[in-house]
Amino acid sequence: MALRWLLSSVRGRGQGLGHWGRTFESGNTTKSTAVTSHTHLSFHLHEANISLAILLLLSAWHARADQYHGNGNTGFGGAIGNGTLTLSDDGTNISGTLTVGGSMNDVLVLYLQTGPSGFADTSGFNDQSAPCCQAISGVSTSGRSLLTFASGFQPNYAIALAPAAAGTGGLWQLANGGSNSLVYMGSVSLAPLDNSGPFTFNFPAALIGMIPGVRSTIQVFGTYLSTNGSRCTEAIAGDLSGTQGWNPLIQSAYANYTFAVGAVLVRLPLGVWAQRASGSSPSSRYKHTAVWTGSEVIVWGGDSGVYPYNLNDGGRFNPAANSWTPLPINGAPAARASHTAVWTGSEMVVWGGGGDTRVLNDGACYNPSANTWTALPTGGAPAARENHTAVWTGNEMLVWGGVGGRFYNDGGRYNPTARSWTVLPTVSAPQARSEHTAVWTGTEMIVWGGYSAAVDFNTYYGDGGRYNPDANTWTALPTTGAPAARAFHTAVWTGNEMIVCGGISNTTYCIDGGRYNPLGNSWMALPNTGALATRSGHTAVWTGREMIVWGGAGNTGCVTNGGRYNPTGNCWTALTGEGAPPVRTGHTAVWTGTEMILSEGWGYIGCLSDIWSYYPYAPAVRISRTGPTSADVAWPAWYPTLRLCQTTNLAAGEWNTVTNAVTQVGSENHTTLSPLSDGQFFRAEYP
Repeated sequence: MALRWLLSSVRGRGQGLGHWGRTFESGNTTKSTAVTSHTHLSFHLHEANISLAILLLLSAWHARADQYHGNGNTGFGGAIGNGTLTLSDDGTNISGTLTVGGSMNDVLVLYLQTGPSGFADTSGFNDQSAPCCQAISGVSTSGRSLLTFASGFQPNYAIALAPAAAGTGGLWQLANGGSNSLVYMGSVSLAPLDNSGPFTFNFPAALIGMIPGVRSTIQVFGTYLSTNGSRCTEAIAGDLSGTQGWNPLIQSAYANYTFAVGAVLVRLPLGVWAQRASGSSPSSRYKHTAVWTGSEVIVWGGDSGVYPYNLNDGGRFNPAANSWTPLPINGAPAARASHTAVWTGSEMVVWGGGGDTRVLNDGACYNPSANTWTALPTGGAPAARENHTAVWTGNEMLVWGGVGGRFYNDGGRYNPTARSWTVLPTVSAPQARSEHTAVWTGTEMIVWGGYSAAVDFNTYYGDGGRYNPDANTWTALPTTGAPAARAFHTAVWTGNEMIVCGGISNTTYCIDGGRYNPLGNSWMALPNTGALATRSGHTAVWTGREMIVWGGAGNTGCVTNGGRYNPTGNCWTALTGEGAPPVRTGHTAVWTGTEMILSEGWGYIGCLSDIWSYYPYAPAVRISRTGPTSADVAWPAWYPTLRLCQTTNLAAGEWNTVTNAVTQVGSENHTTLSPLSDGQFFRAEYP
């Protein structure tokens, strides 16, 4: 599997950013019966003595641009038929300028194809929730204008520009269905909002699945409609034929746009597993906790699977050094499992759980700088419990729910500065439960799902609540559109939504999930296409752009696969078991910013003591010029078979291993390359 961070190295000319440049591949704009081709540009970096982060953020070259003309028709006055569209990008954002040939009183819909599995026509589009959605769908209560796309063109996104007709512009992912079926991806910052223009718009390329820095070609076609779905024969970046109005029309041509920045890093979401150091690692366990400090994973407690079962030890894993440091036993809480742990920014706070003979309501703070434990006060603490939840708000730990002598719907707020507990209210709180989930949004704790048990039956919950610490009040979550009742599921917070996935209800394992948006107080189902196999007891982390789910147990026992869910594209990508850890459940997972680290768990052979890293994105290759024709190239040393490769022909895909002498410095491998020449690209490749 190739992990690619690509960087073009070229001759240095002068000093500083002012001498970044680009070269052009010459070409003429031509039009064929189906495809319009345009000049494509390739970029090269003429001064490489700069860090990766700056390279990505301070690209100083001018954006490339392609221009497309209207088809000359004037059915709605010629605004689009006599107009001109210019598309450009800076490697991260795509921008457009529309110069119109008349008053733009209607809607320009730009259909985009960025990958396979798009739509052959608009027959399934029936979103009448807003004027732009009606235009994209070509339908309203007045009628339908069916558009059949040209052979080879199957769009999966659409941009609607309605500056005067609706006073807005946006980007949608295409989908069959009724109102609100088109997935709104975001604004395109359309301006000005009048009918004369010229109009500008822009959006992040990542919203349509483009990867900044990857040379990729998309297809584009523009058609002009009224907000009531009536379509004229005016088009841009292509052509169509038929009778104006609510009538069928057939597209006959479209255009290409190449998103091409060869001089920046290329990050591809390929993913690779690597087993980490086992020396001095904590003993085998499951139902333990793990927190990420910013530089280390701290693992503590859990069940060993053998008498006397519960543990009160742990370890600190440093991924950069690939090494373990044992935690001290002196002052540590009593042995336990099914407890909670949160990271405050300076300490790990452990609380509750099940001990060898009883459930517990005590805990302790572990300070890695001092390498010491400090017991938590028990005065005012919640009743003893396990399988509860805890979140960190920025200044308090919120504990809720769980089971002890009974199931609970209460909890407490622990303030480490004051070393004191405050009782959470139960008025309007969700019903008592355990094995639920809780996330912190920045202002509220959101609790969802879980179960409670009686002598002769179990109750699974498909509801929840939002707790606001400032108001000290609970607000019930809506159940309309929510996932079915379940427990042992996962939930992550994306920054604006809670995503719930998997779980179990009685003996039925779940495959589905949902997205809860607190702002709209509404649920949206996760897609089943490409989704995970049924499971519970798995883990899920949020990377900043995706939810990564792995492991757990399903109908056939423990599973060794997972998936990556992208809410922007509303799609799943399989995370296969190739090179993955042995099957397990009851493990932990944390996200470090670059990798997901899994720790221990329960597998077919019993408790496990291993630790693994999953790298969803390709590792960084960093180049620093050391002379006019030489450079130091660095890449991660986290896996022994990760090697540096280079090519001068990206299209051919032939990569050669760099065999120069390698020196490891910290967590990086370094080698000196000389001489460098125009058009060299480097990537780290595995295996």
